[in-house]
This record gives sequence, structure tokens and C-alpha cells, in this order.
Amino acid sequence: MLLLLLSLLTAHAGVRASSELRDDSGNPAAANAFEGLFPEGWAEGEEGTSGSWVELDLSRTTRITSLTVWPGNLSKGTRSFREYSRPRTLEISVDGKVVGKPVTLEDRMQRADIPMDATGRKVRIQIKNAYEGIVYRETYIAEIAVNYPNGDTR
Repeated sequence: MLLLLLSLLTAHAGVRASSELRDDSGNPAAANAFEGLFPEGWAEGEEGTSGSWVELDLSRTTRITSLTVWPGNLSKGTRSFREYSRPRTLEISVDGKVVGKPVTLEDRMQRADIPMDATGRKVRIQIKNAYEGIVYRETYIAEIAVNYPNGDTR
């Protein structure tokens, strides 16, 4: 399989989110979850995590075999990971249709590979609930990547 960070697509595709936490410099915006750098990421901008989502428009219908998610704020390693909330349960949908069952993540710094076999244009990752941060309530996702089948030239 070809692992392709979604950051390569954001120049040609749209990234949207239900909300975005912004600091004094205007970051982190939703597109930060797709730029390939772990110190940045997307943080939902509301204290009520349940239902928050980030969505990528791939700009054309594409077959997706799996997603990879790095949950939490990884900017300062374990410290920032624990300070901010992290996704506990995620629901993935493609073109508005839920794919598979909700995915429960362990509360640790990890790479979570989520198998799926779907074809569509818009991929949405919705946070159903989260592990609470010890300092901040906003929930972070450091990075999101997508796996395409072998031979896809995307």
C-alpha cells in the first residue's frame, strides 16, 4: 500500500472543521492535521468535544483502504499529550456515510491505523468522546494520513 500524507493534497483540496482552537498567531487550524508535522495539529475550538469533526475534500472520488491518526498534542511530547484532551472514540465517514464501527483509541501516544475499504471524495473524522486533559479541555489530533491501494497515482 502507498501511504500518502494528506498534506500533499491540501493545496488542491479543502479542509474544514466543526471548530478550530486559535492561539495568538492564529494556529492551529484544521489544515495543520494534514501538513505532515507532528508538533502542529488540529484542535477543536470548543470545550464540548463530542461531535467535533475535521473533514478533507480529496477533490475527486478516490478509493481509500485505511486511515492513520496520531491523536493528541505532540508539540512537547508526553507533557503536551497529557495536558490537552485526546480522542477516545472516532467515527469515520466518507461522503456522509459512516464506514465501519466507531474506533476506540488507547490513551497513549500512538499511531492508530484504521482499516476501511471505501470510495469517496470527502473523508470526515468525528470525535465521539475524549480522554480529558489534565490542564486544557480542547481536544487535539496531531496528524492524519490516508492509505491508498497500490498503483494509485494520487
